[in-house]
Amino acid sequence: MFFTIPAHLFNRFIILVPMFICFLLGSKYYDQMLHENQFRPAGDKITDSDKVAYGFCFFFLYGICLLLMVCCTQCMKYTIKRERPKCRADTTRLADLRGKETGTYAMPSGDSSAAAVFCCLIAFELNMPLVYLLMPLVMLGRVYYQCHWIGDTIVGLCVGTFWGLIGVSNFNMLVPFFK
Repeated sequence: MFFTIPAHLFNRFIILVPMFICFLLGSKYYDQMLHENQFRPAGDKITDSDKVAYGFCFFFLYGICLLLMVCCTQCMKYTIKRERPKCRADTTRLADLRGKETGTYAMPSGDSSAAAVFCCLIAFELNMPLVYLLMPLVMLGRVYYQCHWIGDTIVGLCVGTFWGLIGVSNFNMLVPFFK
């Protein structure tokens, strides 16, 4: 199953992996990030420490958006209180993601929201819209592992995209602190 790895990637237990990816992308594609926010590109004469600063800036943006998204999804989960799908004993999965989800509610999918924030930031800030091809894999993976209903992942996509767009629209205020 090709969607099993993306289903794990945005789980709260290993969320530092996509955050590190944001750091790496920000360090490598800093000119694109600056251009998208109406700043003058830094060009080739940038120091390694400046590249690290821009990478940390993108890491910090993703972290802030994640924090706001988690607050929103947790409030929604405890307001809606939708139960997770029942584990089917007659099916086996490659990993037991469902066993790690005890004591929490399903609606909206926090993993889908985290993936949507990631995709939104990468698509808009680095002009890489094809990253959104990752979303169906994450969403189907969450359903495959019996952690969510498909509707939970769709709402998670909407919530994450909302917080990603909030981050994108305010990112130009964050960049000067890292210049």
